[in-house]
Amino acid sequence: MVKASTVQSGTTPSFGQPTGTGNLLVMLIESGSPTQTVTNDPAWAKAVGNLATDIWYKPNSAASETAPILGTFSSHIILLEFSGAATASPLDQKVLVTGAAGVTPVTATCPGADANSGSLICSVNQTVLSKSATHTSSETYNNGATATLLANDDASSTTTHYRFGYGVTTGNSAADSDTVATDSMNLTSIRVAIASFKPAGAAPPAPQPKPVLVMTAVSRAAVR
Repeated sequence: MVKASTVQSGTTPSFGQPTGTGNLLVMLIESGSPTQTVTNDPAWAKAVGNLATDIWYKPNSAASETAPILGTFSSHIILLEFSGAATASPLDQKVLVTGAAGVTPVTATCPGADANSGSLICSVNQTVLSKSATHTSSETYNNGATATLLANDDASSTTTHYRFGYGVTTGNSAADSDTVATDSMNLTSIRVAIASFKPAGAAPPAPQPKPVLVMTAVSRAAVR
């Protein structure tokens, strides 16, 4: 189950409908501040973000949650609620990549593979053009996940465009990646932020072995 709000702006976004219990809440932000904060609820944490693309999350939601209040104005915000995610420590992998001028597509690849298949991927993409124009963007995930478009403003004539998406993996043989492209000839940069979240019932991390102190016998003669 996924519930999504409309795209909003400002510092006080709202959920599309009352939240349920035990779900994962996610906030996607484009054109936010690098120092963006949530001021009213310390349970919200930033998964990844900087330079105007942020992904925030809160696990194990309560019924009828109060929406997060942001410390700085953001141009485009969407609030999401997902069922079926881990209720404790759900964040698995994350990455943020910024492409160079004129480079399309741009691929953001997480530093490691997810611990489990069936992970949720959320993404925020920002395309910056050298002059106001419309464009056509596309987005592709790997690991069997279909990139479901939540919202974009491709049809608006502007210099900065956003794209919000999500998907669910069917495998974890490779690190999650998100490939974003534009057909614009006036490309300044494409910024791609993605985060993956563990499914409910995911296996906990394997315990690390404890160091073993080995005592060796030393002859009395050797230490004289």
